[in-house]
Amino acid sequence: VQNRDFAKAIGKAMGRPSWIPAPAFAIRLLFGEMATVVLDGQRVVPDRLNAEGFKFQFAEPLAALRDILK
Repeated sequence: VQNRDFAKAIGKAMGRPSWIPAPAFAIRLLFGEMATVVLDGQRVVPDRLNAEGFKFQFAEPLAALRDILK
């Protein structure tokens, strides 16, 4: 899931707007070197779990977030 889509899902699950992006310079000030992980992201795929036939309980982040917040 791209960060933009995840942020929208969080906003929707919490009933709040999520259209205001955080400025990159502020993220860099807060996180230092870790900012690259937040700003650039990482492509993570659960190959091993998929190969073993694991089925995730929630296929979409919005469903998972709503479950967490209820």
